[in-house]
Amino acid sequence: MWLMLIPEAHRGGDEGGVVELSSIPFAYVQLAIVIVVAVVELAWLMRDMTRRVNAYQFAEQIRKLLAANNPERALKLCNAASGPVTRLARMGIEARMKGGDLYVTLAGATPVLLKEARAGFPAIIALGALASFEGLVLLVRGFEQGTHGDFVWKVLFPLAFLCFTTTLNVQRWLGWERDLTTVRDRMSTS
Repeated sequence: MWLMLIPEAHRGGDEGGVVELSSIPFAYVQLAIVIVVAVVELAWLMRDMTRRVNAYQFAEQIRKLLAANNPERALKLCNAASGPVTRLARMGIEARMKGGDLYVTLAGATPVLLKEARAGFPAIIALGALASFEGLVLLVRGFEQGTHGDFVWKVLFPLAFLCFTTTLNVQRWLGWERDLTTVRDRMSTS
């Protein structure tokens, strides 16, 4: 991939002259890479959205059900969705039903579930950052070569979308700790 960042390749001929190889096909390969990575970033974001629940509201519902001494209904609520937040709540409810210490169970499970929830995010974010860098180089090369019109716009929109989805994935990666600690803290107070 890094070889594509070279604006033009040169090789010497038998007569001592230099033959320039066009970098236009490489530019379209780079553009395709930016678009593909943007789609991958969006798919990862959509996958993460299916695993998320509003942690504060969810924890409040669980806390109210536990305060009303209705753990079976709380377990049904946890089983309605799948994800680290609901698994943490389920562990807490089961620990409370067995008579175990709720806070110790939740505090012990939080780091494990946080690691699981964040798995894959660093690779996706790094891929997005590399593709964004490649897209910026491609954009600068487009301006340097004087192709301000059509090609620059072809690069600009996918690059902006890629940067947006990468930023959202960073925000989602950072948000998992907040969500899990919210559930842990809200359930521990019940």
